[in-house]
Amino acid sequence: MEGNNNSIYNELFQLEYYLQRRVDEYLFSHGLDEAGYQFLAYIGAHGGCRVGDVEAAVQMDRAAVNRKLRALGERGFVMKRGSRSDRRIILLYLTPAGRAVTSAVREILKEWDDEMHRQLGEQDCEALSQIIERLAEATRHEQAQPAPQPTHDGLHHVKIRAEH
Repeated sequence: MEGNNNSIYNELFQLEYYLQRRVDEYLFSHGLDEAGYQFLAYIGAHGGCRVGDVEAAVQMDRAAVNRKLRALGERGFVMKRGSRSDRRIILLYLTPAGRAVTSAVREILKEWDDEMHRQLGEQDCEALSQIIERLAEATRHEQAQPAPQPTHDGLHHVKIRAEH
């Protein structure tokens, strides 16, 4: 496929770049980056989680997780509370500002998805979804390590372990 500017990889990369740019513009306007958003998305989906839970999910060392959580707390996106059953346990929750950011990103993704359904139609969207799943499955078999699973909102730049 050498020299082919219309390779599947290039097309998917361009699509992902466009969508990610829309999300990044929103995040940057709120002083956040992709990693910070992934923390917010995880905490939002697992409210009342411990720092260790976030550490395992994002597969980063404790010091890096604590730095990011401290920054998110200082910006007013995350708060810590002691557990009601055991005050020694510190739990993480989104603040109203953190919930607003995660909600806004989900809305950006929904608007894009709705636009694709309008442009392509339901049948083509379903076919495209099946093709993408087959591509993902084929790619997973080629790699030594499984591909990162997307978070509940579709973003996947920080490796988040699927929690089903």
